[in-house]
Amino acid sequence: MSDKNPKDVITAYKTLKNIIIDYKIDVVHGHARIPCFILNLIRKSINFRFVTTAHWVFSLKFPYKYITKWGDRSLAVSDDIKKYLIDNYGIKPGNIRVTINGIDTQKFSKNTDYTEVAEEFGLTPEKRRIVYVSRMDIDRSLAAHKLISIAEKLDATDVHMIELNISCPNVKKGGAAFGVHCDSAETITTAVRKATSKPLIVKLSPNVTSITDIAKAVESAGADAVSLINTLLGMRIQIETRRPILRNNVGGMSGPAVFPLAVRMVWQTANAVSIPVIGMGGVSSGADAIEMMMAGASAVQVGAAIFTDPYAPIRIIDEMNAWLDAHHIASVQEIIGTVQPW
Repeated sequence: MSDKNPKDVITAYKTLKNIIIDYKIDVVHGHARIPCFILNLIRKSINFRFVTTAHWVFSLKFPYKYITKWGDRSLAVSDDIKKYLIDNYGIKPGNIRVTINGIDTQKFSKNTDYTEVAEEFGLTPEKRRIVYVSRMDIDRSLAAHKLISIAEKLDATDVHMIELNISCPNVKKGGAAFGVHCDSAETITTAVRKATSKPLIVKLSPNVTSITDIAKAVESAGADAVSLINTLLGMRIQIETRRPILRNNVGGMSGPAVFPLAVRMVWQTANAVSIPVIGMGGVSSGADAIEMMMAGASAVQVGAAIFTDPYAPIRIIDEMNAWLDAHHIASVQEIIGTVQPW
């Protein structure tokens, strides 16, 4: 569901109802008011268990309070939310389980004993089906579908490898939506990995709290290498018109100014994963490329420098070779990851 308009609600109702019937779904998890409202309508004609997650308080004005349904059981992210559900919606305390700040992953692993839950819901292993129902922005879902379908098409060509950009900051939605969270980065990488047998490089965003966590997530999902960094999110304003210079308001900043940040992130990532790291971000000379490789990059990409010097890659290779010869180093492989931190 990409919108709350009646047409989308009706489409979501029909689609979910068919899925539940066709796949014999036993338990459905609804997240957010409108999906839960739809599921409650479906349950009037189909028998299935319905659980919800309460992560925030909702408006109690008419008609919102009366269309909000909380299913058979609810997960509340705090004791305050539990009290809110009891006081405002009359939910029985025994039907609410509190999981502080979200799901306790220790309780939901492959080693967890689900016998009690299965008995309560009348589930058997051969027909157990659990589906998560929520909203996905239409641009994000279409982007994911396109990435997977493109990978499938490229798999049948003679290209040698695929670089998956999950971190583009220059579009309104799209890539940036996948690259800033571990779970979404891992999910899209897993899907593309299944769609191709080609070597898969995942391009990472620097606009994150911990780039090493994202790198580890895509590594675990099957990435053969990571490339970083993509551009940093920036903004400029035309002071006479008081409008952003870019129609997108913000955009990616590249060039020599980002180089120190790129070196730092390459170094951190190279020490966090076992797959190759491809360094990029402000590389404009042979010395820059050597520095990036000393930080741990197995290879280096050049981008912005080509706009001012189309022959930059060739010049950079020549400068690297001259430095290697001057230092009596036979192969560039010998300098990878050789930085000696204090």
